[in-house]
Amino acid sequence: MKKQPSRHITRRQFLVGAGAALAGATLACGREQPAATIVSPTDSPTLPPIVPTAPTGQAADTVLLNGKIITVDAGDSIAQAVALKDGLIQAVGNSEQVSATIGESTQVIDLEGRAVTPGLIDAHNHFQVMGLMHSYYTPFLPPEVVTVQDLQAKLAEAVGQTAEGEWVIGYFMFIQGIGLPTRHDLDSVSPNHPVFILQQGGHYGSANSLALQMTGIDANTPDPPGGMIGREADGEPDGIFYNHRAMDLVRRHIPRYTQETVHENIISMQTLFAACGVTSFQDNNVRGTDTVATYLDVGRQGGMYLRGAVYYTLEWPGDLDRALYEIEHYK
Repeated sequence: MKKQPSRHITRRQFLVGAGAALAGATLACGREQPAATIVSPTDSPTLPPIVPTAPTGQAADTVLLNGKIITVDAGDSIAQAVALKDGLIQAVGNSEQVSATIGESTQVIDLEGRAVTPGLIDAHNHFQVMGLMHSYYTPFLPPEVVTVQDLQAKLAEAVGQTAEGEWVIGYFMFIQGIGLPTRHDLDSVSPNHPVFILQQGGHYGSANSLALQMTGIDANTPDPPGGMIGREADGEPDGIFYNHRAMDLVRRHIPRYTQETVHENIISMQTLFAACGVTSFQDNNVRGTDTVATYLDVGRQGGMYLRGAVYYTLEWPGDLDRALYEIEHYK
C-alpha cells in the first residue's frame, strides 16, 4: 500500500535539509563503570581545595578535573582537565590551571583518573532503521538463533503473538549450514501468516509461501532491474530475494511503520549513540520524503542533541525523478 505524505516540504527545504547538520552536541557517557563524581567547587575527595575565583561572566559552565583529556592535537597530547562554556571548550591544561575558570555556579566533575575523548563521528549508519530493529522488526539473532531449528522456534513464538493473517517481519544474521532460509524453512511454522525476514546486511531477504501468494510473485514474475528472485529448478520462487529492487516486490505490500515511530526512533537512538561516545552521525539510507521531514521536525522541536546529517536514498536514475515528484506533491 502507498502511504500518502502528510506534511508540506518544498524542494528547497528537501535539498538543503537532506544534507544539513541537525544542530546539537552531547558529552559521551560511559557504561559498565561508576560515573565520575560531581562535586562542589570547594569539596572533592581526591582534589585539593578549590576556591572559586573566576568572575561570573567569565566562569566556565562545567569543568572536568583530575582525568586524562585526549586532545587529539598536533602533538597527540594528554591533558588533565578541560573547561566548557556555552557549549565550547574554554580551556585545556592541568587541574590547577583549569581550576582558574571555576566560579560559584560552575559544575565541577572529578574524573578520578578517567579518560575523556572527543566525540566520535559515525560517518555511515542507518540511524532511524536501527530504531526499527527495536520496534518494527522482530530480531532472530545469535545466540538464540543460529540454526534453522532455532529460527523456526523463534518464528513460531512471533507467529503466536500475531493475529492470523497479519505480517510477521524480522531480521536475522545468518543461518548455520544454509546461509539464507527459503520459503520451505519458514512455511512449517507460519502457514497462516505472511512472513518476511531481512538479512541484517540489508541486501537479502526471505519470504514464506503465503507472502509470495499475497504479493502475486510466482514463476512468471520477472527479475526487476538490479535485483534477483531466487528460484527452484522449475522456476518457482524459492522465497529468497536479492537486493532492494527484488525485496521491494514484497516490502511494498507490508504495512509501513508510521512517522510517529520514526520520530520515537530518532529520539531513542541518540541515547544509544551517546552512550557509545558518538556525538555526530550520518544516516546514509533515508527512504521517503516523509522520513526526511520527520528528521527536520525533530530538529525544529529541539529534539536533536547529536549532530547529524541525513542522505536521501537514490540508487537508480528513476529514484531521483520519484523523489522530486514526491517533493512537489508533498502535502
